[in-house]
Amino acid sequence: AANLVRKFRLEANHIMKNLYRLGKLMLITLFLFLLTSGSKPVFAQQEIPWLLRIPVTVKPYDIAVQTSSQGWFTAPDANLIGKVQIVSQAPFSATVQTFSPPTAGSRPYSIAYHDGYVWFTQKDSASIGRLDIDDGVIEEYPIPTIGSQPTGIAVAPDGTVWFTENNTGKLGRVNPANGVITEIAFANPAAGFTDIQVAGTGRVYALATGIGAIVEYIPSSGAFRTLTISDPSGHPVGMPRSFMVSNAGGLYVATSNPARIGGFLVGTLEIWLWTDYARTDADLRSLSSTSLGTSMLWAVDLTNAEAARITASTRMIANTVSTEDSETSFFVGITVDGATGTAWLAEEGQNAIVLWKQPYGYLSYVPAVFRDSGVR
Repeated sequence: AANLVRKFRLEANHIMKNLYRLGKLMLITLFLFLLTSGSKPVFAQQEIPWLLRIPVTVKPYDIAVQTSSQGWFTAPDANLIGKVQIVSQAPFSATVQTFSPPTAGSRPYSIAYHDGYVWFTQKDSASIGRLDIDDGVIEEYPIPTIGSQPTGIAVAPDGTVWFTENNTGKLGRVNPANGVITEIAFANPAAGFTDIQVAGTGRVYALATGIGAIVEYIPSSGAFRTLTISDPSGHPVGMPRSFMVSNAGGLYVATSNPARIGGFLVGTLEIWLWTDYARTDADLRSLSSTSLGTSMLWAVDLTNAEAARITASTRMIANTVSTEDSETSFFVGITVDGATGTAWLAEEGQNAIVLWKQPYGYLSYVPAVFRDSGVR
């Protein structure tokens, strides 16, 4: 009997050891699966303190910040301008209001805010819209050239409104006092202007995707300068998708096929410094920046349905954040509130305005393994 008891104990101990080993293996397998399967976090997006989603009923496109609690966006497909008003931070709540331009099918495209007015291009009606934030009234200013397809828009420090014409190779200027529009022809009608920005110096810069260049315009002299987007090493630079002018006057451009970010050395003839983007298939749009603390770049990546925060000096990723569902939605626009460092994102598909706040996530960027975990 004693031998049977002893044998039973030995067999029981052997079984328990095997079960323990099996349990450890199952835990390790489960851990690796969660890391590599692309699973979403179990918590809801609104429970992430630095990521707040404000649902909207239309597809937002471009976005502009008025104050830290107010933002504006375009909805081309719905022919609307939208306003987001943050009502409370704790608990978080916000309201959304929409405004219709007088012209049906005008397709509000790019947007900018300045001194009590929201300015936007109306791509399909070849006009510039202005919304008065006090009464919501929208005025429309026709562009002299019919079918010009205005795209980018920006406001200079003196209040002058600038825009690009995609179909004509022209820049446009709006006198904010009377709405008078002046068109300025560039030497190449096939420039394919898509976006425009104004530096603190008042110089105007436009992205010319048709000729692979950034065009500089000096209002005081009327002179143009073409900065060809190139790599001194001879490596391909890809298709320019977006660009920005930093507060310090530096120029940055993002390209696709291959995905790269280039920085132009101000004061040189045409010298660019390039960095290969970590995601080689990325399609970076809406390059933006803020001067809060260190100099950072921001962009949305249409291919990977995420937004990225990038160190300007090295052009390397610091943090990224994904859309709520990368299979059905993607970020299309981004702008950054310089007062708080909060990035305002336009998400199409799930249709929302997303606020990406400091500290921007628990971790710095970690490639691949955290691919769709929501925040990296």
